[in-house]
Amino acid sequence: MSNLPSRHRPTLTDLILKHQITTSAHHSAVHDPTFFGSTCWMVEMRRPGTAFTYTKPFYMGPGLGARPPETAEFLEAQLREASTVHDNPSFATWCGDLGYATDDRRAKSIHQKVLVNYGDLTQFLDDLFETFLYAEPE
Repeated sequence: MSNLPSRHRPTLTDLILKHQITTSAHHSAVHDPTFFGSTCWMVEMRRPGTAFTYTKPFYMGPGLGARPPETAEFLEAQLREASTVHDNPSFATWCGDLGYATDDRRAKSIHQKVLVNYGDLTQFLDDLFETFLYAEPE
């Protein structure tokens, strides 16, 4: 966790604006039955000064309408997921923290995806990763 008291940490929106992070999104045909009834968006996140883009499917429930995700809500979701493996990426710890059984094959698959997304997000944000991870909540 950041050593700064929360009142001195920037918000996620502040950091997005400061580092000029942008997203674009389009409807995607990616299908995951876990997100039944949700709209799938393929979201591409960009940051000036890096050639690496972060592109992932992002599901939004029907209550959010047919609008694409905003940069802050997409990035916040990615950071929340990344936080589950940041301090201890072991499968057993991750399962215990999130209530999965360690013999659950589906949990193993999800964990592997989280690790890949974590690696991609840390590559995208580079030395800013922890600054974003510990940003003050909105």
